[in-house]
Amino acid sequence: MQEPFDRFVREFENSHPGVRVEMIEMDDDVYSQMGLVTLFVGGTPPDVYFQWGGYQVRRWASAGYALDLTDQFQGAEKERFLPSTWPSTLGADGKNYLWPNSASVTTVMWFQKGREWKRVAKDGRVPATWAEFLELCERIRAGGQIPIAVGNKELWGGGNFVAAVLAQALGGVRYDEVLGLKPGTRLDDPDVVQAMERVADLGARGFLNKGVAGVGTDEARALFLQRRAAIHPIGDWLVTDADESQAGRLDAFQIPRISSDAGSRSTLLGLSTGYMVYSRTAHRALALDFLRKMTSDAVQKSFVAAGHVSAVAAAEPDRAAPAGQHRMLEFLKTADETVLAPDVGYHLEVSDAFLDAASEVLSGRRGARAAMSAADRQVQALRRPRP
Repeated sequence: MQEPFDRFVREFENSHPGVRVEMIEMDDDVYSQMGLVTLFVGGTPPDVYFQWGGYQVRRWASAGYALDLTDQFQGAEKERFLPSTWPSTLGADGKNYLWPNSASVTTVMWFQKGREWKRVAKDGRVPATWAEFLELCERIRAGGQIPIAVGNKELWGGGNFVAAVLAQALGGVRYDEVLGLKPGTRLDDPDVVQAMERVADLGARGFLNKGVAGVGTDEARALFLQRRAAIHPIGDWLVTDADESQAGRLDAFQIPRISSDAGSRSTLLGLSTGYMVYSRTAHRALALDFLRKMTSDAVQKSFVAAGHVSAVAAAEPDRAAPAGQHRMLEFLKTADETVLAPDVGYHLEVSDAFLDAASEVLSGRRGARAAMSAADRQVQALRRPRP
């Protein structure tokens, strides 16, 4: 993505004589944990800043650091974007504070097309039910491969996989209620525990790579791309990160049906990512023009050519694009519902508690019920009404 993004910035500068765009780049974790807040607190706030949709948008908007963008997306302009884009762009007041750029799919089950996959997947068919998924993993294991490569050293990789299983088991509405701490809900709800037990069962059956808790997301990706593992749960960026020869053989399926009721719906873990504008920027008109041009059909199509999954409906990948890129757009268009990952969609204390519990279950350090009961105790104070 670097080359087409840099090209867009140069074109923007050329069309605005005397204007220069200063780029500040940071590691993801540094940015989300301390980098961005340091810029604001240190008195050097950015005019435009990247953000993940969901809780972070609500957080920065509530803190007064975000410009209300609602009036920028009216009528035909709003209709240019995929409908699934909008829920995660809103602040707590229901106004729009995030200018959507990417329609991101957070976790799906990636595999590599070819002779090996056809052999274990019965002519390449993907599993439609959880039982079929387990059968597929057993065939993969029997053939000498690791069925599923999960990296959870950073907590979010495996945590998002666990969340995707939970969302498919509970359905989107109930998933959101539980992680949103709706009164009357608990993180150790029997249905939540049952879904977590399914994840624990994957480890007990030998379907996960060894040492999940100590394996990073990059290491898990390497296991997968080197074909030492057959399936890798991660997001749409896998296509962008892979080189051209690898990207051409990537394909994916969603977490299969788990139950006959809520879980039979296609519940996709995804969100919008994009940019927020500082509420007191001295360059409001330029900032808005920058984002408007960035999300024009032409610029977004150039991003899509580099593997980007665009929030702009007209910027679809062409026929020559990798199959995995087409698959991500298909999932976004056909999912019955889209829900947010724990680390971006919910209060940070809830996210921390859930990701810790997910790590314990994935690694086998704790049973599902004990892990979720501990997580529920950890967030109890958040449910108490403020005086």
